[in-house]
Amino acid sequence: MKKLLSSLIVLGLLGLMACETETPANGDRDRNGEDLGGETLATVDGKPVSDRLLAAFVRQYPGFDMDGLQPQQREQLTDHLINLTILSREAERRGIHQEDEIRAAMALERMQTLADALMRKLEEDEPISEDTLREQYEEQYSDSKEYSARHILVEDEDTARDLIAALDEGADFAELAREHSTGPTGERGGDLGWFPAEQMVEPFANAVRAMEAGSFTAEPVQTQFGWHVILLEDTRETEGPAFEEVREQIADNLRQQRVQRYVSELREQAEVER
Repeated sequence: MKKLLSSLIVLGLLGLMACETETPANGDRDRNGEDLGGETLATVDGKPVSDRLLAAFVRQYPGFDMDGLQPQQREQLTDHLINLTILSREAERRGIHQEDEIRAAMALERMQTLADALMRKLEEDEPISEDTLREQYEEQYSDSKEYSARHILVEDEDTARDLIAALDEGADFAELAREHSTGPTGERGGDLGWFPAEQMVEPFANAVRAMEAGSFTAEPVQTQFGWHVILLEDTRETEGPAFEEVREQIADNLRQQRVQRYVSELREQAEVER
């Protein structure tokens, strides 16, 4: 809040500068013409500055709400909105709001505000239940293992298969990794250390989960990075994080997935042409 309120000094000066300019005529006072309702905190040339506008301003800053504002903070923020009102009205008087770049920026802001409001409405109408969160927790952290592995990363499948053939004949995995791996772990024999499977990309993680300690992959594993030959050296049991520690992270992930599905559904209904 200190950082937020520190800008009020500058904005206050800007507001004073704007007050010294020509006042628009009565017929040009409220181009937007929208009555927000609510309690009027102040007026500028008859245009109300409402508590609803103040609430919208406060919502931009996480961790603050109208109920938590101290009287001094409320007064300072109201002054800030008065200055914004003066500045925006002066911009309109000068015709700045009709410039193409400004019109586009205002249209974008409107779309973003509406989209954000829609996402909040979806969350209110269909909140993520505690049961769903716990089910996702159990699914995500059911594999309470860590894996110790090495890998050799190469650019093509044929090279990976040649390396597997060499391993079948008794070649040393670490030596092959130092000689052939294009990954950053090659110089240390492909050693990845200990890691949870979910830390790796999905094809690699699935391969590791299916292996037995001491074995290497019979088939090359393809990821977006290339082709892998993997040696699983050992596994160990671990204790996953407590539910409360990851609850919000799980909820955020589920919200993002829901938004992606919703957007996909709407796009299927929309006529989009590029």
